[in-house]
Formats: sequence, structure tokens, C-alpha cells
Amino acid sequence: MFKKFALVAVAALALCSQAQASSVSINFDDTGITSTVGSFYNGANAATNYGVGFDGFDVAFGFGESSAPNLAYVSGLQGTIDVAAGFTSVAFTYGNFTAGSYSVYSGLDGTGTLLGTATYLGDPFEFQAGSVAFSGLAHSLVLDAAGVAQMGIDDLVLTSAVPEPGSLGLMLAGLAVVGATVRRRKA
Repeated sequence: MFKKFALVAVAALALCSQAQASSVSINFDDTGITSTVGSFYNGANAATNYGVGFDGFDVAFGFGESSAPNLAYVSGLQGTIDVAAGFTSVAFTYGNFTAGSYSVYSGLDGTGTLLGTATYLGDPFEFQAGSVAFSGLAHSLVLDAAGVAQMGIDDLVLTSAVPEPGSLGLMLAGLAVVGATVRRRKA
């Protein structure tokens, strides 16, 4: 009986332990966005409240790049994208006037541990796919224009693992084993 119960608990754990992914896709084409991105995706607009804040980014309307009509660009030398809930992968399209770096940090506002960096040189009129490889939970993406402003980003996809089903499965499996052990000792 105990072995059968333990096998069921392990099977439940295996089914529940797979983390689900949650993604946020931002293409800067939403109705109501103005010339500055700011908190548009962080509560300023209820329809696009993804918990993602932008500092140092403006929006170019109808720029003519390959993912038209709109894109965001670093208006100075550096721009920061903050995600309070965190993310485990990032992908985007980019267009730069010069080589620029895309760095992922564990803390907000480009603080904490540097988790990964990618440097891209691209045509600002023909956007290309890019990403930053890293492991761990990140909270910010910093675009550094390396002395020349105007780094463009579009089609931003931030993905985070949602561990709740696995945690719940692990807790239930643990309770099942404890219950079976108690029941076995009483018998």
C-alpha cells in the first residue's frame, strides 16, 4: 500500500513540477502611447499594465523599420527597462546607428549582478532579431549606446518561469509522504 501511494505521489510531483512560462510581448504599437514610453506598460494605461517600466526611451512613430509602425529608442546614451516581477529570458528586434550593448542585471535600474551582455551592430532602418543569453532571474535590461544615442528596440518579449505549479506539487507530494508514513506507523 505504501509503495503504491509513494508512486502516485511521485507521479503527481513529476506532472506538477514542470514550470510554466509567462511571456509579455511589447511592440510599442498600442493605442494611446505617446512620445515617451515611461510607465505606459507599468500601470499608466490599464490595458497595457504589464509591470514593465522604461527609463530613457522615446517612441518613434512610422520610422520605417521592418517592424513598423512604431519602435522605442534610447533618447540619450542609456536606457533601462525594469521588470519588478523579473524575467528569465529576453528577445527583441534591434536597430542601432553604432555598436550598442544590451545587458541584463539581477536588480532593478541596472543594479545587482550582471547576468549577461550582448553587443550588436545593426542597421537602424532594417531591424534584426536579438537576445541576451543569461541564467537566473533578471529584473532589468540596460541598453548602452556606447557614446552615440539612438539605439532602437522593438518586438520585446520578456519571459519568466512561473514555479507555482511545481511548488504546489512538491508541497502536496511531501504532505502525501508524511501522511502515508503516519498511517503506516499506526497500522
